[in-house]
Amino acid sequence: MATFRRLLTITTPTIVWVSRFHATQAINESYEMHLAMKEKGDKKRRKLQTTSVWEKVGGDINPDTAETMTEDYGFSNRLSHDGMILAVGYPYWDCGPNNEYANCGRVIVYQRPNNSSAWTQMGQTIIGEAAGHLFGMGLSISADGRRIAVGGAQKESTFGASRGYVHLYVWNSGSSIWEQMGSNISD
Repeated sequence: MATFRRLLTITTPTIVWVSRFHATQAINESYEMHLAMKEKGDKKRRKLQTTSVWEKVGGDINPDTAETMTEDYGFSNRLSHDGMILAVGYPYWDCGPNNEYANCGRVIVYQRPNNSSAWTQMGQTIIGEAAGHLFGMGLSISADGRRIAVGGAQKESTFGASRGYVHLYVWNSGSSIWEQMGSNISD
């Protein structure tokens, strides 16, 4: 059994993101932690109680395919302030009819409606523009979880060099889809 030591004490509502040892955590204002272990390829959620013990909140979010492990499932993840909406990036996901375009990347947003234990996908899967873009490597979410910013690490620029780009999306509750806001942010 592993032994852990306290690295810091959180005294005010704070969002913290840490990536180390192939694990990523997001902590929201309600002191709920989302943990993604690359080796396992699943998502777990814990809530810090006043007793300083992490308690599981909601069910696990399992990857949709076995090959997700090579896609860096959970490389980036962000949690809304209330802990009910979670965005997860897969920057090494391959796209195309036969997955022939390597590393397009994608983002899937999950929600846990009405404090249920089940996480469900919120809207469509958001897919990178082309092979090699590593879409989903960067990720941010608004406090209410209704706006997300997704970064792609590589894209050919007009100057011939690879540069990143960002897409902004807003949740359309009427049509239950993520709609891109404005044009891409790049060069």
